[in-house]
Amino acid sequence: MINKEEQKAVLESLLYVSGEQGVEIEEAAALLEISEEECAVLLEEMKQYRDETKGGLCLKQAGTTYHMATKDEFAPYIEQYVITPDRPKLSQAALETLAIIAYNEPITKSEIDEIRSVSSGSSLQTLVAKALIAEAGRADKIGRPILYRTSKRFLEYFELTSLKELPDIDQFTEEKSEEPDQFFSRIGTWEEDER
Repeated sequence: MINKEEQKAVLESLLYVSGEQGVEIEEAAALLEISEEECAVLLEEMKQYRDETKGGLCLKQAGTTYHMATKDEFAPYIEQYVITPDRPKLSQAALETLAIIAYNEPITKSEIDEIRSVSSGSSLQTLVAKALIAEAGRADKIGRPILYRTSKRFLEYFELTSLKELPDIDQFTEEKSEEPDQFFSRIGTWEEDER
């Protein structure tokens, strides 16, 4: 069995990859092969440590779920970073996330993460801030995760009346039409057009 500090390191890793969805105490305890009570104590110690340090991250709790977040006092800086209109074009991660949502909506963060094989938390925050996606309720699953969908602004920007007008997903192969590439390349220039 791993020691207490290693257990905290594992928990920190889990919190990082789980993003805004967070980690359930029950899940974490099972992975570490410890009791839920022991796991709760470790998480509380981690939370207290984060609260007392000068770092930018904290540990938040919602019921039996814990997740990493930025400290409230830095919210103005985070907000400015996310919504500043002259920021560079959308990242490749944000483009991938947007395409996944457009073709699979409504979809949860964990489903997006599974398709991309990495956490999409920051991409989702950026897309929400840019009003390209919006929340579409909650999934009928454990934890009731948020469902995401494309927004009216997404449709307006791409001059679509509905998502049925998106290029056929089968066209995303090199042998077929370049229409999807041309279509999604417009996303990369979205912010330039908005200036």
